[in-house]
Amino acid sequence: NFCSIKDVGKFHLNGEASPGWFDSRKFGFSNTKFRYNRGHWKYFTTNEDGKVKEYTSREERLFEETEDKHFATYFLFDRGIDQMTNAIDRDEKFAIVLSIPDPHGPNQVRKPYDTMY
Repeated sequence: NFCSIKDVGKFHLNGEASPGWFDSRKFGFSNTKFRYNRGHWKYFTTNEDGKVKEYTSREERLFEETEDKHFATYFLFDRGIDQMTNAIDRDEKFAIVLSIPDPHGPNQVRKPYDTMY
């Protein structure tokens, strides 16, 4: 029986692509749509075509009201949950690797956690 193996998040690959979202090398994974190679990205969005756009911590002002959807940790968890839900809905056997890049320099924590401790 086939098992779909999904990879979501940061995966240090060989090569210079940054962020390298659509690397053609699968490394044994059947779904790598939300896997990226390298970079210190803190925020992500998707456009109408489902392509991911990345932003650095210098662009945090763009996400002041939507950090819970676009901050790297939350964005990647949501994509992982979406992939699991879709697999379950299709009665598909699957495994998922969810690689969260945080904490990572620059050491930035989203609000309200940035002032709690």
